[in-house]
Amino acid sequence: MMKYPIITAIYYLLFALATICHATENTPEALFESANQDVVQGNYAEAIHKYHQIAGKVGVSAPLLFNLAGSYAASGQTGKAVLNYERALRLDPGSEEIKATLEQVREDAGLYRDSTPTYERYANLLEADQWLMISAAALILLSLTMLASASGKVALLASQSKWITACSLFILLLSLPPALLCYTSWNSYVVTGQDATLQLSPFAHAAPTGTISQGRLVKKIDQHEHYLLVEDFAGQHGWLEQDKLEKITDISRLTNSKENTMAGGQGFEPR
Repeated sequence: MMKYPIITAIYYLLFALATICHATENTPEALFESANQDVVQGNYAEAIHKYHQIAGKVGVSAPLLFNLAGSYAASGQTGKAVLNYERALRLDPGSEEIKATLEQVREDAGLYRDSTPTYERYANLLEADQWLMISAAALILLSLTMLASASGKVALLASQSKWITACSLFILLLSLPPALLCYTSWNSYVVTGQDATLQLSPFAHAAPTGTISQGRLVKKIDQHEHYLLVEDFAGQHGWLEQDKLEKITDISRLTNSKENTMAGGQGFEPR
């Protein structure tokens, strides 16, 4: 009499355990560990797929993007590797490991620049937000000094007022241009297409003006339909098909969402 109820109970118990195990295997943490194992075993395509799954479920983080970039680099997709290392660096700008690995990938692909302009090296001494904070502090000090001098409520000697004004203007001159340069590079694009040909005009049969290697950083100048007018940091410019490059801060393709940027929000942080 009790035979069938017991069998039914066992069946439901096994089904529940299988469901729990399946759910556990598909958690972001489990997927992350599984993807890392795929990298160790050389299954880069499978690892990339799993990293994308995590990004689509819970968003991105510097460690996730770093590992994704490494998988792309190992599979020979330099453009995607540089793109995601740059994204990881946006989220963790102080990481020396990300910076060193990115530079190594660029050097291995022949993208390394032997001579970085002095102004760019100067701008890279601090992050954009840090430069902007210095500029804001100088501007506030300048405004307060001018207000105090005009109102006469605060006793300031003429020499003191001139000295504070001169220092504030000097600090603004030193900090505002690198801040603007950093914010400009923040919105850069990375060439990800293998056969990226620059064209003279934004039309399908336009004359080519040269090729640009995947992994190159470019900035957008103009757009016409699905063509972008771009320029790299060596001055090479031309029209390029939109699907041949990706914006660093736009992760919509990575997360398969229509609108998704790296402007904020909580992403996946492996434990």
